[in-house]
Amino acid sequence: MKHRNWPEICKVKDDLLRLLLATAKDPMILDGLERGFPRLRLFCDTPSVLLVPASALREMAESWANTALDVGPDLVLWHRHMSWYQIREQFCIPHAMRWITDRIPAEVLGQLVGDVIGSGMKLKYRGQECLVTGLSAVGELGEVFTKDMHPTFLELVPAKFVALDK
Repeated sequence: MKHRNWPEICKVKDDLLRLLLATAKDPMILDGLERGFPRLRLFCDTPSVLLVPASALREMAESWANTALDVGPDLVLWHRHMSWYQIREQFCIPHAMRWITDRIPAEVLGQLVGDVIGSGMKLKYRGQECLVTGLSAVGELGEVFTKDMHPTFLELVPAKFVALDK
């Protein structure tokens, strides 16, 4: 079976087609997509650079929240933006670090102060630009992260694996 050509998938302008290309698992569908769009080079014989569209992560996280959890729409929306850690392994995105305690280093949390809570929060960890893919509920989406917020869960992935603008 061929591999997804992630950089080319990220160039697809149609959001729904890009989502299908990023998430389809059925070999017959993948084969049909490859044959249907041969000039787009969406698949290749060897693994390409991993670059997953953020829109696919949001959709998959929302789908996970709707099926795995018994929560209202506000929490589903939270998970759409802040629970990518639940589905990132489906895309083979490695994590850079995960804290599941109240002992998240102050130098890490300090970088979030002033950021708007939502998908795309970035910080540097061990010299590497990272994205926040998991954060315990400490405020509302769209709220500014403050020094008084003390999450008990935080997960980071290397930013190079996610196309935030796609």
